[in-house]
Amino acid sequence: MDLLTSILFFVFACAVTYLAIEDHYSNRLSDWITLPMAVSGFVVNCLELIVQFIDSIAGAIIAYCGIQSLRVWQIHRHSQSNIGYGDAKYFGALGAWLGYQAIAPLLVGASLLMLLLYLRRDEKPFGVGLGVTALGLFGMRLAGE
Repeated sequence: MDLLTSILFFVFACAVTYLAIEDHYSNRLSDWITLPMAVSGFVVNCLELIVQFIDSIAGAIIAYCGIQSLRVWQIHRHSQSNIGYGDAKYFGALGAWLGYQAIAPLLVGASLLMLLLYLRRDEKPFGVGLGVTALGLFGMRLAGE
């Protein structure tokens, strides 16, 4: 792992950790972190430092649209949604960083973590599970280099 990759992982880990803590305590994911995170994921992968640029674009689109469509369906069906708009933006940002290949492992890992961590809590901050899983996936990708 070179110095640039180490710095990128550190920045990514700081953003993900901040968002996990924020989501745990306030059930919010701030735009001032998630939106720059998405842009930085595109920039990093424009240089193909983590995944190919096309994989980054596909990851952001599929992740964002997948969660957003589920959110809209819930609102249409039940007049409310337990999925926040921040979750869709955050998932899209993670897709921009890790590519479309990470979408299924992110969803499965985050869902299992949420079941284990927040089983007895009414509100389940999905951003916590997404963040922890994303750190693991990014770390495994770096370890495989």
